[in-house]
Parts: sequence; structure tokens; C-alpha cells
Amino acid sequence: MLKSQRLLLEISENIQQQRISVENDSYLMFSIRDGHYGNRFDEDSLLIQLYLDDIGLTNPLGAKRDKHKMTMVYFSLEDVPDKYRSKLDFIQLVAVCESKHLKNDVKAQRFFAPIIENLNKLQLHGISIHGVHLTFSFSTVVADNLASHFVGGFQSCFNGGHFCRRCYITYSEKNLMISLSKIQTRLIIDHDDLVDKIINDPNRVPLKAVIGPSPLRELIGFHPTTSLPRDLMHDLIEGICSMIIISLLKQASALRIITYIRMQERMEQFQYGKFDSSNQPPPLLVKHLQNNHMVATAAQKLCFFKRFPIIFNDVVDLLPSFIVYKVLREILDLILSYPFRKKWLHVLGELCDTFHETMLSHFPDKITPKAHFIREYKYMINDFGPAVKQWCFRYEANHSYFKKITARTNNFKNIPKMLVTRYHLKQCLTFGHLSQLQSSQYSVGMKKV
Repeated sequence: MLKSQRLLLEISENIQQQRISVENDSYLMFSIRDGHYGNRFDEDSLLIQLYLDDIGLTNPLGAKRDKHKMTMVYFSLEDVPDKYRSKLDFIQLVAVCESKHLKNDVKAQRFFAPIIENLNKLQLHGISIHGVHLTFSFSTVVADNLASHFVGGFQSCFNGGHFCRRCYITYSEKNLMISLSKIQTRLIIDHDDLVDKIINDPNRVPLKAVIGPSPLRELIGFHPTTSLPRDLMHDLIEGICSMIIISLLKQASALRIITYIRMQERMEQFQYGKFDSSNQPPPLLVKHLQNNHMVATAAQKLCFFKRFPIIFNDVVDLLPSFIVYKVLREILDLILSYPFRKKWLHVLGELCDTFHETMLSHFPDKITPKAHFIREYKYMINDFGPAVKQWCFRYEANHSYFKKITARTNNFKNIPKMLVTRYHLKQCLTFGHLSQLQSSQYSVGMKKV
């Protein structure tokens, strides 16, 4: 990919343009370079972002019910121009492993060892392409909460104890109106002390949700307290937003404003616009509402959340809890903003506190750990930059290729080898023989309008 001189030039120009924009307006945030943790990166280094997730290759119900469950590790360059960031060709496969092997600490260290070794060499020595010496720096690991806690060496249980990897809040305190400034934050020194105590303890008893050292602890630039940002796709779009929509619809049914059957008919009859048609969500069935579960992709859930007041325009004004949706919509619009302005952080913090208060008033039994995670986005964006640069949206879209290959080949003898071989052949064809990046006419996307 980096053998394309045109792409290297565009990356360099993108870094320079963002740097000039920030110099002219110091409140702008384009990437992690403009956040609190951006001071540790060299200005000319290319930032490498890792992604980790478990996928089920054969079972459409999800990875939990799949016999062939794989752990996928991807990487991408954060400095790639925005017009390329959504292209799956710019997300590269790093490693594949059967998830069951990573449950053993020794096997997990063996799996991550070559990844750490190669990334450390890349950061220390860089590479030379066409006579140009390129340097690299590791930035963050993006993942859902379960994978982030695994990589960070935290407990994988979120229904008790210290469930947050940023602070020391307990499960019993999440329903209390406590200011985040009064909750102790996890610091590098404190975390390392906890890890040392666990290592020296023959019983390896967890301390404040820390269960042991991270499998990436030898990676230069990585630390569990400064390298694991929150993911707005899992926390908001697939988490709180979907939960609030279902709660409001169930409230409308309980108040006899609209029935479940009429809700389903509304969604089936609603005419989506040309920009929403590709992400049109399936109708909510009665069984989905009863089970508090929305069957849809993240893009479809986001589309439905934004169109909810239009689809049910005569219902929302009659709902006493619609204020929760209004506040959450303001929060989502701010978090999705790119570039982000530092002046908005104070507004975002106040909105998150207001959301917590409205949740305590209207849906106190729906305050889950993700409701607490939303309150931390003010600090997350301040530390890591715009949230859209740290989410899993496009990484998860890359899973579909491996699922299709598995279904078409029907080869289960050595699945990791088969997936890696097929993927590398495809990438060689894309960046080697097609030479698309050599031309200024490279298509970055096509859509019928």
C-alpha cells in the first residue's frame, strides 16, 4: 500500500493540512494528535491503530453460538486521508487465531509476541520506501468493551465490582448522581502497582477489576489506562440508543397510545429518503420489543434512531420520557462531530450529566454500565481526539469478507491459514496488479442517486 508514491504524498499533505488548521484555530481536533495523549507522538510519524474482535464465521446468530469463533486483529493508518478511511482496502489484516486458544495466558502471549516484535521494530527503525524513510508510532487499540478489557488485563464481567477501565466506580454507584470529578481515575502508576501485587500473589486474586498484566504490555507506547478509548458504536448506537428507543415504544404501548402491531406497520410503511434507503432498518416485531432486542446492523440502528421522531411524530409528544431521547440525540450529534472543537467539551459534559439525571427520573432500571460510559466521553475526546476516529464501524464491516470466504470455500481444516492466504492474495491483486492508486481517477466510492 505504501509503495504508492501518490498515497504517501496525500498522507503527508493530510498531516500538514491538519497541522496548519490547528495552528490557525487551536480549538480544532482532527485526530489523537490534537488530544491530551497526542504529545507523545512525533509530528512526522505515521500513526498505527490496532483493532481486535471475535467473530463467528458460520453462525448468523453471532460469535457466541458459533463453533468456528475467530479472533481477528486488524490495523490501519490514522493519517490516511478521510476519503480513503471508509474503504475496506485500507484496513489490513494482522493476525487470526481461534478464540479458544486466547483463554490461556501462555498461548495468548505467544499469539501476540510476533505482533509486538514487529510493531516495536517498526517504531524503532522505521522502513524505507523509494528512498524515503518512514517512521511509525503506535496510537491506540480500538475494540468493543469485552475485547478492550481482555487486552487491558481487566475483568470481563460488567455486572459487578469495578466495571470501568477509566475510573474506580463500582456497580452499586452507577445509579447514584456522583460527579465524575469525585471518582478516582485510574493512573499508570496505580495500575502498575496493582499488576505487580497480582503477579506476586500466588492465588492471583483480582484487584479493583485488574486480573493481571496485559498481553500487549511489551508493546512500545501501549498502556491499559492510556491506549484503550471508548467505542461509540457499541456504547451508543448499539447500546444506549437502541435501549432508549425500545423503552419509549414500550412506554407508548403501556400508556395505550399505540399498539405493537401499529408500530410494526408504521416502520413497514415509512418511506425513507434516497440517502437512508441503503440503511433502512427492518421493522420491529412484537417478539423483539418483548425481548428488548433490536435486530439490525449498527448503520440501520443509527438510521432508525435519527428518524424515530418522524416515524412516530404523533406519539412522541405524548410520551413523558421523550426528554431522554432529546438529550441523548444532542449528545450523539456532538460525539459524531468531525472535526471536534474543544469548546464543545464543556457542553458535552453538561449534556451527559443531564442525561444521567433524566435516566434516573424516567428509566432508573435501565442504567447499565454503558450509561456510565457515556458520561466519560467528555474526557475520552479530550484525551484521544474525535470519537469517530476511534470507533469500530468500518473495522466490523471488514468481517463480511472473511465470513463470505468461509461459506464459499467450505474449508474448515485450517481456517486461520485459509483466511490469511486468501486475504493476502486479494490485497496483492488490489495494490499490486491493478495499480489503482497510481491514477488520479481512483474511485473512492460509487452510489446511485
